Amino acid sequence: MSVKKILAATTTAVLVAPGLLTTTAVAAPKSPTAGCVNKKTNELRVLLKSSKKCKKGWQKITFNQPGPTGAPGSAGAAGPVSVVSVRDATGVVIGQSLSTVSTWLSGNALVYTDGGAYTYNLGTGKVVSEDWETVAYLDAACSPTNAATPVYNTPRYLAALTSFGRMIDRPNTDLPTRPYKGTTTVRAVVPGESFWFRDSTGSCVGYSLWADTIGMLTPVAAPADRPGPLSFG
Repeated sequence: MSVKKILAATTTAVLVAPGLLTTTAVAAPKSPTAGCVNKKTNELRVLLKSSKKCKKGWQKITFNQPGPTGAPGSAGAAGPVSVVSVRDATGVVIGQSLSTVSTWLSGNALVYTDGGAYTYNLGTGKVVSEDWETVAYLDAACSPTNAATPVYNTPRYLAALTSFGRMIDRPNTDLPTRPYKGTTTVRAVVPGESFWFRDSTGSCVGYSLWADTIGMLTPVAAPADRPGPLSFG
Protein backbone atom coordinates (compact mmCIF):
# COMPACT_ATOMS: atom_id res chain seq x y z
CA MET A 1 0.00 0.00 0.00
CA SER A 2 1.40 3.45 -0.90
CA VAL A 3 1.94 6.32 1.54
CA LYS A 4 -0.76 8.31 -0.27
CA LYS A 5 -3.34 5.62 0.35
CA ILE A 6 -2.33 5.31 3.98
CA LEU A 7 -2.76 9.04 4.58
CA ALA A 8 -6.13 9.06 2.83
CA ALA A 9 -7.63 6.44 5.09
CA THR A 10 -8.62 7.90 8.45
CA THR A 11 -9.36 4.51 9.92
CA THR A 12 -6.02 2.86 9.14
CA ALA A 13 -4.67 0.94 12.13
CA VAL A 14 -1.06 1.67 13.10
CA LEU A 15 1.28 -0.29 15.30
CA VAL A 16 1.96 0.59 18.91
CA ALA A 17 5.55 1.30 19.90
CA PRO A 18 7.18 3.39 22.64
CA GLY A 19 6.36 7.01 22.00
CA LEU A 20 3.87 6.11 19.26
CA LEU A 21 0.05 6.06 19.17
CA THR A 22 -2.22 3.46 17.59
CA THR A 23 -5.79 4.38 16.64
CA THR A 24 -8.62 3.14 14.47
CA ALA A 25 -10.38 6.46 14.02
CA VAL A 26 -8.32 9.62 13.89
CA ALA A 27 -10.28 12.77 14.56
CA ALA A 28 -9.28 15.93 12.72
CA PRO A 29 -6.63 17.59 14.93
CA LYS A 30 -6.40 21.29 15.59
CA SER A 31 -2.67 21.30 14.65
CA PRO A 32 -0.61 19.33 12.09
CA THR A 33 0.08 15.70 12.99
CA ALA A 34 3.60 14.20 12.70
CA GLY A 35 4.47 10.62 11.95
CA CYS A 36 7.17 8.30 10.73
CA VAL A 37 6.91 6.24 7.54
CA ASN A 38 9.08 3.17 6.98
CA LYS A 39 10.97 3.72 3.75
CA LYS A 40 10.74 0.04 2.79
CA THR A 41 7.29 -1.08 3.99
CA ASN A 42 5.43 2.29 3.98
CA GLU A 43 4.31 1.50 7.54
CA LEU A 44 3.04 4.65 9.24
CA ARG A 45 3.53 5.42 12.92
CA VAL A 46 1.92 8.54 14.36
CA LEU A 47 4.13 10.50 16.81
CA LEU A 48 2.56 11.62 20.07
CA LYS A 49 4.84 14.65 20.01
CA SER A 50 5.63 16.31 16.72
CA SER A 51 9.06 17.29 18.08
CA LYS A 52 10.25 13.66 18.24
CA LYS A 53 12.61 12.34 15.59
CA CYS A 54 12.22 9.21 13.50
CA LYS A 55 14.55 6.23 13.68
CA LYS A 56 17.00 5.38 10.95
CA GLY A 57 15.18 3.99 7.93
CA TRP A 58 12.05 5.99 8.72
CA GLN A 59 11.01 9.28 7.13
CA LYS A 60 9.29 11.99 9.16
CA ILE A 61 6.16 13.51 7.63
CA THR A 62 3.43 15.87 8.75
CA PHE A 63 -0.17 15.82 7.61
CA ASN A 64 -3.61 17.28 8.40
CA GLN A 65 -2.17 20.71 7.75
CA PRO A 66 -4.79 23.28 6.65
CA GLY A 67 -4.15 24.27 3.07
CA PRO A 68 -4.65 27.71 1.55
CA THR A 69 -8.21 28.89 1.04
CA GLY A 70 -9.43 27.90 -2.38
CA ALA A 71 -11.13 30.15 -4.87
CA PRO A 72 -14.93 30.50 -4.57
CA GLY A 73 -16.81 27.88 -6.50
CA SER A 74 -19.23 28.63 -9.28
CA ALA A 75 -22.80 29.53 -8.42
CA GLY A 76 -25.13 26.60 -7.99
CA ALA A 77 -28.32 26.05 -9.90
CA ALA A 78 -31.32 28.12 -8.86
CA GLY A 79 -33.55 26.42 -6.34
CA PRO A 80 -37.25 25.77 -6.89
CA VAL A 81 -39.58 28.76 -6.77
CA SER A 82 -42.08 28.69 -3.95
CA VAL A 83 -45.53 28.68 -5.51
CA VAL A 84 -48.83 28.58 -3.65
CA SER A 85 -51.50 26.95 -5.78
CA VAL A 86 -55.21 27.62 -5.46
CA ARG A 87 -57.53 24.63 -5.77
CA ASP A 88 -61.27 24.38 -6.11
CA ALA A 89 -63.51 22.10 -4.04
CA THR A 90 -62.79 19.16 -6.34
CA GLY A 91 -59.02 19.52 -5.92
CA VAL A 92 -58.39 20.92 -9.40
CA VAL A 93 -55.70 23.62 -9.48
CA ILE A 94 -57.13 26.96 -10.63
CA GLY A 95 -53.84 28.82 -10.75
CA GLN A 96 -51.16 30.50 -8.69
CA SER A 97 -52.01 32.67 -5.71
CA LEU A 98 -50.82 36.29 -5.92
CA SER A 99 -52.44 37.24 -2.61
CA THR A 100 -51.04 38.19 0.75
CA VAL A 101 -52.38 36.71 3.98
CA SER A 102 -54.41 39.87 4.60
CA THR A 103 -56.19 39.34 1.27
CA TRP A 104 -56.99 35.75 2.19
CA LEU A 105 -58.50 36.94 5.46
CA SER A 106 -60.79 39.28 3.52
CA GLY A 107 -62.40 36.26 1.91
CA ASN A 108 -60.94 36.76 -1.56
CA ALA A 109 -57.80 35.62 -3.35
CA LEU A 110 -56.00 37.12 -6.32
CA VAL A 111 -55.23 34.24 -8.65
CA TYR A 112 -53.06 34.14 -11.75
CA THR A 113 -54.95 32.01 -14.26
CA ASP A 114 -55.79 32.13 -17.97
CA GLY A 115 -52.98 34.63 -18.52
CA GLY A 116 -54.26 37.24 -16.06
CA ALA A 117 -54.84 38.12 -12.41
CA TYR A 118 -58.42 37.58 -11.27
CA THR A 119 -60.06 37.91 -7.86
CA TYR A 120 -61.91 34.81 -6.65
CA ASN A 121 -64.18 34.55 -3.64
CA LEU A 122 -62.77 31.81 -1.42
CA GLY A 123 -66.19 30.64 -0.26
CA THR A 124 -68.14 30.53 -3.50
CA GLY A 125 -65.28 30.06 -5.97
CA LYS A 126 -66.74 32.76 -8.20
CA VAL A 127 -64.85 35.55 -9.97
CA VAL A 128 -65.67 38.88 -8.33
CA SER A 129 -64.88 42.55 -8.87
CA GLU A 130 -63.11 44.52 -6.16
CA ASP A 131 -64.66 47.70 -4.75
CA TRP A 132 -61.90 49.82 -6.27
CA GLU A 133 -62.50 48.51 -9.77
CA THR A 134 -64.42 50.96 -11.92
CA VAL A 135 -65.42 50.14 -15.47
CA ALA A 136 -67.17 52.97 -17.30
CA TYR A 137 -68.73 52.84 -20.73
CA LEU A 138 -68.81 55.48 -23.44
CA ASP A 139 -72.26 54.53 -24.73
CA ALA A 140 -75.71 54.01 -23.20
CA ALA A 141 -75.69 50.30 -24.11
CA CYS A 142 -72.57 49.62 -22.01
CA SER A 143 -70.92 47.92 -24.97
CA PRO A 144 -67.80 45.93 -23.98
CA THR A 145 -65.92 47.47 -26.92
CA ASN A 146 -66.50 50.96 -25.43
CA ALA A 147 -65.17 50.26 -21.94
CA ALA A 148 -62.79 52.54 -20.06
CA THR A 149 -61.48 53.11 -16.54
CA PRO A 150 -60.41 56.23 -14.62
CA VAL A 151 -56.65 56.74 -14.62
CA TYR A 152 -55.06 58.66 -11.75
CA ASN A 153 -51.50 57.46 -12.30
CA THR A 154 -50.68 56.77 -15.93
CA PRO A 155 -47.33 54.95 -15.45
CA ARG A 156 -48.85 52.65 -12.82
CA TYR A 157 -51.89 51.98 -15.02
CA LEU A 158 -49.72 51.12 -18.02
CA ALA A 159 -47.47 48.86 -15.93
CA ALA A 160 -50.33 46.93 -14.33
CA LEU A 161 -53.28 46.69 -16.66
CA THR A 162 -51.41 46.34 -19.93
CA SER A 163 -49.54 43.26 -18.62
CA PHE A 164 -51.42 40.65 -16.57
CA GLY A 165 -53.64 42.94 -14.49
CA ARG A 166 -57.35 42.67 -15.21
CA MET A 167 -60.42 44.83 -14.53
CA ILE A 168 -63.64 42.98 -13.76
CA ASP A 169 -67.12 44.38 -14.33
CA ARG A 170 -69.50 42.13 -12.40
CA PRO A 171 -71.96 44.07 -10.20
CA ASN A 172 -73.21 40.78 -8.75
CA THR A 173 -72.11 37.19 -9.23
CA ASP A 174 -75.39 36.20 -10.89
CA LEU A 175 -74.33 38.28 -13.89
CA PRO A 176 -71.80 37.11 -16.48
CA THR A 177 -68.19 38.10 -15.85
CA ARG A 178 -66.85 40.93 -17.99
CA PRO A 179 -63.04 40.98 -17.75
CA TYR A 180 -60.94 43.66 -19.41
CA LYS A 181 -57.30 44.29 -20.14
CA GLY A 182 -55.81 47.77 -20.30
CA THR A 183 -54.57 49.32 -23.53
CA THR A 184 -51.97 52.00 -24.17
CA THR A 185 -54.73 54.42 -25.22
CA VAL A 186 -54.91 57.00 -22.43
CA ARG A 187 -56.66 60.31 -23.01
CA ALA A 188 -58.13 63.30 -21.25
CA VAL A 189 -61.83 63.41 -20.46
CA VAL A 190 -63.65 65.78 -22.80
CA PRO A 191 -65.61 68.49 -20.94
CA GLY A 192 -69.28 67.46 -20.75
CA GLU A 193 -68.51 63.89 -21.83
CA SER A 194 -71.06 61.31 -20.65
CA PHE A 195 -70.35 57.91 -19.16
CA TRP A 196 -72.43 54.92 -18.11
CA PHE A 197 -71.95 51.91 -15.84
CA ARG A 198 -73.80 48.69 -15.03
CA ASP A 199 -75.72 48.70 -11.75
CA SER A 200 -76.39 45.69 -9.50
CA THR A 201 -79.13 44.49 -11.85
CA GLY A 202 -76.92 44.72 -14.92
CA SER A 203 -78.78 47.75 -16.29
CA CYS A 204 -76.75 50.48 -18.01
CA VAL A 205 -77.24 53.80 -16.20
CA GLY A 206 -75.69 57.26 -16.37
CA TYR A 207 -72.50 57.80 -14.42
CA SER A 208 -70.51 60.83 -13.24
CA LEU A 209 -66.83 60.10 -13.68
CA TRP A 210 -64.66 61.96 -11.18
CA ALA A 211 -61.46 61.80 -13.18
CA ASP A 212 -59.63 63.92 -15.72
CA THR A 213 -58.07 60.98 -17.57
CA ILE A 214 -59.34 57.62 -18.78
CA GLY A 215 -57.67 54.54 -20.17
CA MET A 216 -59.45 52.50 -22.79
CA LEU A 217 -60.04 48.81 -22.05
CA THR A 218 -60.33 45.81 -24.32
CA PRO A 219 -62.44 42.73 -23.47
CA VAL A 220 -60.73 39.37 -22.87
CA ALA A 221 -62.06 35.85 -22.41
CA ALA A 222 -63.69 35.34 -19.01
CA PRO A 223 -62.27 32.73 -16.64
CA ALA A 224 -64.76 30.18 -15.37
CA ASP A 225 -66.28 30.22 -11.90
CA ARG A 226 -65.09 27.25 -9.83
CA PRO A 227 -66.84 25.11 -7.24
CA GLY A 228 -66.09 26.48 -3.78
CA PRO A 229 -64.75 26.61 -1.24
CA LEU A 230 -61.25 27.22 -2.56
CA SER A 231 -58.09 26.13 -0.75
CA PHE A 232 -54.36 26.75 -0.93
CA GLY A 233 -51.73 24.08 -1.44
